[in-house]
Amino acid sequence: MRNFYYSFLFSSLTLAGCGESLTPMEFTTYINNPEHGFVKKQTANNYSFELQHLPADYIALRYIFSGIETDFERIKEQSNSTLNFKLTLCNLDSVLVDNKSAAYQARINFLINSFNHHCVLLTENKDSIYPVIHHYERNANVKPCENVLFAFENRKDLNPDKLIIKAPLFAEKPLIFDIKKIKTLHVPKIQL
Repeated sequence: MRNFYYSFLFSSLTLAGCGESLTPMEFTTYINNPEHGFVKKQTANNYSFELQHLPADYIALRYIFSGIETDFERIKEQSNSTLNFKLTLCNLDSVLVDNKSAAYQARINFLINSFNHHCVLLTENKDSIYPVIHHYERNANVKPCENVLFAFENRKDLNPDKLIIKAPLFAEKPLIFDIKKIKTLHVPKIQL
C-alpha cells in the first residue's frame, strides 16, 4: 500500500510539474480536484456551495468534445478573454424539494434573473466588478443541485482578490471566496 501511495504521488507530481500533457479525462479530473485550487467549497443553511474556476483550456475542451467547435486554440483564445466560473448550489436537506412551491420558484428566479446583480469580484485595487455574462443551467439530475455559469472580463491588469455572492434565498450571510491565486494556478497541457 505504501509503494502505491508513493507511486501515485510521484506520477502526480511528475505530470503536474514537468509540463507533460494529460489526456482529456486526466485533465478534467485534475481541474475538478479541489487540491489543485480550482474548486472552493462552503456550506450554509443546509446548502453546499462549490465555486469552480473554469480555465480557458477546460472550456475549449468542452466545446471540442461536445462537437460544437473543432478549433481548440481559437476557442481557448476566445475563452481567455473572460475569467470563467461555475457555482454549484446543492440542497443538503434530506426532505425532497417541491419544485412547484413558491420558495423553490423564487430561488430559481433569483438564479436566472438576479444572480449577476448579487455577485461581485473584488480586486486587489479595491475595484468591484460584476459578471459580463451569467447562465443558469437547468438541472435534470436526481441530485438537488443547481448550476450557474458566469464570467468576468479578464483584463491583463485584473488582480482578483475575493468573489462575493449575496444569495439571501440560499444563505443568510454573503458567501466570500478567496480567489487571489486563481490566475496563477497551474493549468496542465492537454493531449488532443
